[in-house]
Amino acid sequence: EFGFKLSAFHLNHMLRGDEADRDEMFVKALCEKLQIPLVTERVDIKTEAEKSKAPRLEISMKKGSISQALATKGSAKCDITLTNTGASTLKFMNVQVIGSGATVSLKKSTLQPKQSARLRVTLNKKTLNKQENQIKVLLITNNPNQPKTEININY
Repeated sequence: EFGFKLSAFHLNHMLRGDEADRDEMFVKALCEKLQIPLVTERVDIKTEAEKSKAPRLEISMKKGSISQALATKGSAKCDITLTNTGASTLKFMNVQVIGSGATVSLKKSTLQPKQSARLRVTLNKKTLNKQENQIKVLLITNNPNQPKTEININY
């Protein structure tokens, strides 16, 4: 009579397990019986809350000419700052170089929130792959949002 259309929305926060699932099924059955359009969503609130407290890795690197240093010195160092911008301890499970002619050094295996560390990458001109112009550093951490981080270094 007034031009309104009735619809329903149900959000299952997934906090009460089977009981929450039964509530969702009840709402679906009721809306179907009453012919009311229904939109449902499921959000694992606990998981989302844990993610907000998770560690986060921020990477910063000074711009510089690695290729120029390699040409004049035969080796070059690239310092990368790793910072934990999250709310819990960041753990480095594995740090490795993908490609030949480079080594990495990271003196810390954990970073507390707001703490930083230097990752030093040293490139050796004699052992670098001449066909490629890039090496990659792979970081494996306990960051649930991004457990694998790849850093590309061009030379």
